[in-house]
Amino acid sequence: MATSTGPLTPEFRWAQRKGDVYITMNVANVRPEQTTARITDDGHVYWRGYGGVLGDEREYVLDIRLLKPIQTAESSIKLSSRLVYFKIRKAESGPYWDRLLADESRNVHCKIDWDAWKDEDEEDDYDFGSNWGNKDLADLDFGNGDEDSSDSGEEN
Repeated sequence: MATSTGPLTPEFRWAQRKGDVYITMNVANVRPEQTTARITDDGHVYWRGYGGVLGDEREYVLDIRLLKPIQTAESSIKLSSRLVYFKIRKAESGPYWDRLLADESRNVHCKIDWDAWKDEDEEDDYDFGSNWGNKDLADLDFGNGDEDSSDSGEEN
């Protein structure tokens, strides 16, 4: 068994939407009773807990400062058997952040969560109309038929 002089930094992944940032930490077998989490409006995220291989649990600490301010009251944390999830509300909804962390240097523990990532221009859902779920094609608006169509076979 390897010994360590201090806590480990967990690997964490992130994704974002216009109004939210998602952070997922990979720490198995987290003990909820030995977990401390703090999120502040200025973007400071702190998490300390014990987890890892059963019988060889270790202390983990995530202590990061986000690029921009957040809304603590609208943010949440969830524990599962293998992961710790943060859903963090941005203080201002709008353009995507250029990066997650205020520190511009590369954090080797931070990765992009490509499974949860959605490009900014793909985020807005297109409204196909109120009849889209209806199986009757006659209810869908295909135009009134008065428009010129290159598919009609007629030459203009």
